[in-house]
Amino acid sequence: MGSSPRLTTPLVLRAGDIRRTAAFLPLICWLLCSIFVAGCSRKSGTPGAVTGQLPLCYGPGPDLNVTPTVDVTATRDRIRTISVTFPDTNDQHTYHLQLPAGDYQIRAGAWPARRVHIAAGMTTRVDLPGGGCL
Repeated sequence: MGSSPRLTTPLVLRAGDIRRTAAFLPLICWLLCSIFVAGCSRKSGTPGAVTGQLPLCYGPGPDLNVTPTVDVTATRDRIRTISVTFPDTNDQHTYHLQLPAGDYQIRAGAWPARRVHIAAGMTTRVDLPGGGCL
């Protein structure tokens, strides 16, 4: 038994087919780029957070005055990003800041700063140093 001959049709591209295909190419590229950029911007636009213990001291301050608050400051590249005052009514002596992802120096009052990396969508715990109360 012999094999039957295969009928094949040669692929012929006409000028109109090429133009129609070429017209869709920029649209396809735009869609792919939009999906990629949206995925990247969503992650970088999501803030992170830092939280921890505060060195609140409700005793006499340096001028023998009562200091019922503490300022927590976050700086990035030597530029103050945020400064929040936490009152003495904060019974847990904690702070919580939302910040864009990046590297920061977090400081409570005049106490030494702590270096911290904030990751997008994550919470980092950093207890801030402080001295004892008088």
